[in-house]
Amino acid sequence: MRFIPLIVILGLAGAFVIFKLLTRNKRYKRTPAEVADLLEAFLSATGDPGAFDTLISFPLEDEELEKIRVRCANLDSEFPPETKGHFCGEKGLQVIRGYISQLRASTKTGGSFRRK
Repeated sequence: MRFIPLIVILGLAGAFVIFKLLTRNKRYKRTPAEVADLLEAFLSATGDPGAFDTLISFPLEDEELEKIRVRCANLDSEFPPETKGHFCGEKGLQVIRGYISQLRASTKTGGSFRRK
């Protein structure tokens, strides 16, 4: 009887380890249009405040979109904010606008997105 709590604890720890192993390499499928939508929502004063966090927090399947995600996640270091409470500086916002334009252009042409 005194081993039951130990067995329960070990079972929970094992379940946690298995869960982490199964989900650690999960990459999310997003289209260029979806990534552009998330970036636009971030730039928009009326957009979803969690949109940018959603984008930068989860790895993406598409290699080129993943490069954009990683770059955007680090814009605060590359272009520190000039105003308190902002994520990054104006040059960082220009980078995001450039990505939106490129992503929208690839969506209109029906081609796959490839960084220029």
